Amino acid sequence: MQKFYFFRDLANYNELVQKTILATERNSKNKRNISIRKTFELDDERFDEISSNFLKYDKLFWDNRDCMKIKNGIWECIVLKTKTRKIAIMADGYQYARFVALMENDLKKEN
Repeated sequence: MQKFYFFRDLANYNELVQKTILATERNSKNKRNISIRKTFELDDERFDEISSNFLKYDKLFWDNRDCMKIKNGIWECIVLKTKTRKIAIMADGYQYARFVALMENDLKKEN
């Protein structure tokens, strides 16, 4: 089972990276077990549109809200990825990216 750091109501991708780095440096134990329900391959422009404002309504989250919930302690998520970036989203019934996690491989690329 994969585990990642999720953060609530983030402004953008840069904030996600910074918070993930801090959690990793502190060796935080607040990682969540996830199950990936769907993966969406996006071009850089679409990924940037979403990740520049995670609090913005996006039809993608609304249309896939049934795939993103917590069930038996497992965070069921969708993944958004490009050739170089990948994030997990758990909207928890909301129409925006309420909880977002940077996939660990991407954190290593950022450092």
